[in-house]
Amino acid sequence: MTDPGTMPISSAGLYALRNNPDLADYFSGNSNRMAACRAMLDLLRIPYPSWAVRGASGRAANTKAMIAAFRADNPRERLPSAR
Repeated sequence: MTDPGTMPISSAGLYALRNNPDLADYFSGNSNRMAACRAMLDLLRIPYPSWAVRGASGRAANTKAMIAAFRADNPRERLPSAR
């Protein structure tokens, strides 16, 4: 018997959540919807699908992109060692 405060989630529903591009477009097209979707998944203790995972934004994302671009252009260059 399940806890009366919980609802079982079907495997078809989880499959649709992870693999339906229309669902991903609907939630990712609006930041408020995405926040509500993440809150719902957190409350239900469902792991985020790949399209709902929050990436780095702002300064952190720009810094990582800059470092990655520098390393791609200069793969062997390192900081000089201190003597």
